Amino acid sequence: DIGRIIVRGYDIRLRRDVVEKALRKHFASCGEITDVYIPKDYRNHTLWRSGYIYFLGEGAVEKALQLKGSDVGGWNVSVTAYPFMPHANE
Repeated sequence: DIGRIIVRGYDIRLRRDVVEKALRKHFASCGEITDVYIPKDYRNHTLWRSGYIYFLGEGAVEKALQLKGSDVGGWNVSVTAYPFMPHANE
């Protein structure tokens, strides 16, 4: 099973690698993380307010949703499921 979530709540002025590392550590217990994508707003030299985490493993997204509102190094993470469109892998 491949799943993904949208995460929000991090300080957009932080460096991308700092946010990615914190998110990987925080969500590691949910399943195998295949990618953490934090887009950058090059016009404003900040991060976008929303990032994406991709998981492998059954139930990983459900486990991640349980971490909604939890503290990640001084900021509270918002977590939303972001399912793929049906037949996206075909």
